[in-house]
Amino acid sequence: MRGGSKFTNMVKNGMKSGKAQYYIIDAKGQVPGRISTTVTQILQGKHKPTYNPERWHEGDNVIIVNAKHIRQTGTKWSRKLYRYHSGYLGGLKEITTGDMHEKDPTFIIRRTIQRQLPKGRKRKAAMNKLYVYPEETHNMKSEKPIEIDMEIEKKIPFMKQL
Repeated sequence: MRGGSKFTNMVKNGMKSGKAQYYIIDAKGQVPGRISTTVTQILQGKHKPTYNPERWHEGDNVIIVNAKHIRQTGTKWSRKLYRYHSGYLGGLKEITTGDMHEKDPTFIIRRTIQRQLPKGRKRKAAMNKLYVYPEETHNMKSEKPIEIDMEIEKKIPFMKQL
């Protein structure tokens, strides 16, 4: 029999369901690190029963709204520093979390998610599936995103929720 059974072909092709799902997360009053742990699982496709680390392109898309209204624990708004270098001698620049949040409200969430993803092509592919909006308005309503409640997420791990 050429090509094998129907089930064998499904497993070989990775049980492709066609279109990737869109998930939406409201970041209002949430800590960026807790959001990013859930988001990285979705972006990599680890929440699916057919997860395979070799097929990194099978992760789903994530929309994060209200990135402007995140919260930080302790005194991180004034004490935590983001550092970057201009490339010149003495070119080390430092900016506090509060100042960076005023400059670009989506930066902190993007940075925490980016740092939790594996390096290389997988990271770049996963970051292309991430959409972060500073307010509640977004242009992805036509994709019919599935809402993830982060309050439930604190009690039940995401893997068990589906």
